Amino acid sequence: HSSPRRRSSGLKKDTTPTKNNTLNPVWDDKNVFRAPMPLNDDSAGIVVELWDDDGLFFSADSLGFVKLTATELLNTTGGTLRRPLRPLPGGDAVTGWVEVRANVLAQITLHVLAARGLKKVDLLGKGDPYVVADWEGWSARRLGKTKTKYNTDKPKWNHAFELSVPLQRPGGRVKLEIFDYDAIGADDLLGRVSLARRALLSGADVRWVKLQDRPAPRGAEGKKRTKQ
Repeated sequence: HSSPRRRSSGLKKDTTPTKNNTLNPVWDDKNVFRAPMPLNDDSAGIVVELWDDDGLFFSADSLGFVKLTATELLNTTGGTLRRPLRPLPGGDAVTGWVEVRANVLAQITLHVLAARGLKKVDLLGKGDPYVVADWEGWSARRLGKTKTKYNTDKPKWNHAFELSVPLQRPGGRVKLEIFDYDAIGADDLLGRVSLARRALLSGADVRWVKLQDRPAPRGAEGKKRTKQ
């Protein structure tokens, strides 16, 4: 029997614990490799190598490797990939296969820059607007809020929200809501806008986006920028 360990390589390398005295090793979900890579370049991929650990005084023997491309990982739909092992170049023949589970996430930075033409809701002075961001869809969660900008109808936040978007699951969107802070009573909703996942994944972009759900002066809109 051998003592295999698994190593994932590519842009980043990591190693599992060694499973002693077995030809059918099983690693649990605690052994997670996080490897950033461009999804539009299959030449990058992730290489998983298996090695037989021969202890401190001997070199480990290669049990083979598999290369997983971005396309393969995206098409797993959160399930598992099973691939036959291949020998390293110039290495001996190998047998067996390796099974992995992949969750592919896009790391996105959403910049909420500014707003203009907001509805006036205070009797005295201008508004005190701030923005709340939520992810709606799989694993819905609050992304955070900006600082409040006091006594202005042209707030500039330049606030960055960080989020991970699952690429193997359909749907999902970011909801941005602008509120007017009130020291007494509930804050007033000035408007909201939803940004679909497709728009978030389209790359860096700066534009004004119309607010919805509240009557507002003509031309009322909010400004946002997305960057992967």
